[in-house]
Amino acid sequence: MPVFGTTYSNCNQSKCPPGSERFRDWVRSLDTNGDGQLSRQELHDAIRKLGLWFCGWRVRRAFAHADTDKNGFITEEEIVELENMPPYGNRKDLPAGPDERFRNWVRSIDTNGDGKISRQELQEAIRKLGLWFSFWRASRAFAHTDTDKNGFITEEEITELEKYAIKKQWPIVTS
Repeated sequence: MPVFGTTYSNCNQSKCPPGSERFRDWVRSLDTNGDGQLSRQELHDAIRKLGLWFCGWRVRRAFAHADTDKNGFITEEEIVELENMPPYGNRKDLPAGPDERFRNWVRSIDTNGDGKISRQELQEAIRKLGLWFSFWRASRAFAHTDTDKNGFITEEEITELEKYAIKKQWPIVTS
């Protein structure tokens, strides 16, 4: 999955493929303060407007790939790197398969669409997996994975939730 998904606000892959001038114009339009550079916040806001999940992860991934001079901004010259960024799952250094299946399951249990998993959402998902004592299991999962103790599992904590689910042999990760 590319950083921006398959559609770019009024600019889909067929009309605006990466590598085209139209794509570069679209990326330039994300520069809301007009300084000629794309900041992390500007990219985060643009990804959120597109309605995509895991904005923080997508921004970190985009900057890790495209910000070649590591100054915290994507400049005009670095847009090319953003265009050439490989989709997630096609890179050899990133896991594919079960990890993606787990992330899809996590996305499906976020019933209110806020990008965070509440204890109640996790409890209901565990119950739907056919596991007993869903309240207790959700409470234990939160105790192990909610590192910032804000009452939600955020995108940064999903990896820990997956490790916990593997350890406890939840059906979503063992089947």
